[in-house]
Amino acid sequence: MSRALARQLRENKHESADERTNWVMSLIGGQLLATNPKDHIYGLLALTKINIVPDYGEDKSISDVYCDYVQGFINFFNSSQPSDQLRATEKPLYFLNYGGIGVYENVLRLPSWAPNFPEESQKHLEGNIMEGVADSGLFDSSSQVPAVIRSQLVVSAVELDTISRIQFTPHKDTWIDKSFLIYIKDFVRRNPTYITGIPSLRAILHSITFNTTLEADDDLVEFEYGVLDTLLSTDMENRAENLEALGLGFEDSFNPRFSSCILPGSTTWERRWWKYLWEPDEDISEFHSTIIQTMDVVQKRFRFCETGDGHVGLAPLGARPGDVICVLNGSGIPALIRSENGRQVFVGLCIIMGIMNGEAKTLVTARGLQIRTLKLF
Repeated sequence: MSRALARQLRENKHESADERTNWVMSLIGGQLLATNPKDHIYGLLALTKINIVPDYGEDKSISDVYCDYVQGFINFFNSSQPSDQLRATEKPLYFLNYGGIGVYENVLRLPSWAPNFPEESQKHLEGNIMEGVADSGLFDSSSQVPAVIRSQLVVSAVELDTISRIQFTPHKDTWIDKSFLIYIKDFVRRNPTYITGIPSLRAILHSITFNTTLEADDDLVEFEYGVLDTLLSTDMENRAENLEALGLGFEDSFNPRFSSCILPGSTTWERRWWKYLWEPDEDISEFHSTIIQTMDVVQKRFRFCETGDGHVGLAPLGARPGDVICVLNGSGIPALIRSENGRQVFVGLCIIMGIMNGEAKTLVTARGLQIRTLKLF
């Protein structure tokens, strides 16, 4: 279960069960083991009490069952309160976390956007689903609210960017063979300053640690220091040179430049970060195993990507150059959309640093972009 979903259920555990909680709870269907794919939804009805009538008849296809479920999910959250007031788990399109042809093989041939609970229950790909507010302030009452129409997900969207470059999946082997470090150094060399004006190293570290917020957090600084330390530990002989290549400097200049790079305003610059690079600290060293575990989660569904405009982030494993990054009405996380045989399909959700926190509204105004209606098959 994702951290966002687990937190939502914890917050409601002392409240009387209501329809909101029931629909959020229905997402646990991706954890059920069931021989009949319909039971990932029907099997929870006694618990969730959502308004769905089980139908195991041959005339009711598996795809129809999931379309009905999604329409019920959308209907409830569309009628609850404005999207920018909702928690991540209460967005009308939160179920997209469990869908996408770039994440799941989709042997059942469900619509590309449908939650693939049967496959999720076997592969456990959901992992650490991040939170975001990419759609904040972008859509108004005139925008098409999400709806399922004849097995299509119809939704208002704006196209912001296109995938131009697909990289490897960040996992343990890429740390050991130094390719991870080499890629980060190359990206920083090509982009000394990120498209949003922040250091490029910050954009990369924030993306792989699922940090989509803009707030300073000392614990996060420590964790991202651990990521950096783990990377640098693969090439001890050239540590000073690698630090220079990353724009961090060394000795006395390292501390303020590191903290300024990762999260300005943090007080952790007072710690002796430079010393830790050469004399391992027990508190820092224990991060290494946690970091490797985080990468194990990331590698299940993401790989590095770059965009035509110069953004960097994580895209689904099955992403391709040319896939379009969109912000959808009702989803706080950007979506990757692909055209196939004249139809548009959902590839998966993506982490793109610089469009996770409502920046889309400014981009739409600055570039004169149009909000249009997508029909996803």
